[in-house]
Amino acid sequence: MVKQELIKEYNVIPPTNIGRIYSQWTSLSNGIWLMLKGVFSLMLGIFFLIVVYVSDYDLWIKVLIFLLPCILFIWVGISEIRKANSLYWIIVGEEGFARYKVSKKEKRLYDPIYYMYKDMTDLYFPQTKCYTNGSYEHTTYHFIIFNSGEKIYTESGTYEETVNDSDNISYVLDIEKQWTQYLLQRMTYDLQNKGFVVFNSVEIGFGYLKYKDKMCRKEQIQNYHIEAGILTIYFMNYSKIEIDVNNITNQKCFLNLLNTLVLK
Repeated sequence: MVKQELIKEYNVIPPTNIGRIYSQWTSLSNGIWLMLKGVFSLMLGIFFLIVVYVSDYDLWIKVLIFLLPCILFIWVGISEIRKANSLYWIIVGEEGFARYKVSKKEKRLYDPIYYMYKDMTDLYFPQTKCYTNGSYEHTTYHFIIFNSGEKIYTESGTYEETVNDSDNISYVLDIEKQWTQYLLQRMTYDLQNKGFVVFNSVEIGFGYLKYKDKMCRKEQIQNYHIEAGILTIYFMNYSKIEIDVNNITNQKCFLNLLNTLVLK
């Protein structure tokens, strides 16, 4: 979340075309850290380059042990410095969101791009928890917005749940929340007119679920649970079906309607 002092400092005037403002986020707080990482990586790269130049090691040792790390650190350094200079500001509203570039020198926002929910059809947001020797390391995510199969917005990265690092993707979570509320209203209309909605290969209607030509009615379901992104539904006849929720677009909306219309 953006502090009010920072909003006043940059004279942020929220756009009116994205509806009532829900939240704001900026990468300004990450800029210094990214710059430090970039400069440190560049210094390491230059250090290895000097070692390659002045050392008397054999050529293959210079290449494998010194030159390759040199190239890697310089590449990482340049990449991080570019990120530090590519600051942006995101404003999330009830009807869409706006992404601005930030001029830290001039204390202003410019070049806005507006993403309206009415122009979106799907949101894909898979997350994967990464472990090393059984210990949690971080969570990777991909955030992709589509309009009739065409990508119109992409975001990816990592965050750490154990250190309350989710603020770094708070805007992503806010966009997903507002989009889900918007989409639920749209799908309510489809339910009233067609009696069902479709998520990828899953059809959900009043009191039933259809998956891969298998019809599952509410009264047949005994139990269910979700683990590691897999939804398992158990039936009275001891059979079951498994659905990979990570592969379903508009996941929050899917789970909401599934729970309301079928599982409850």
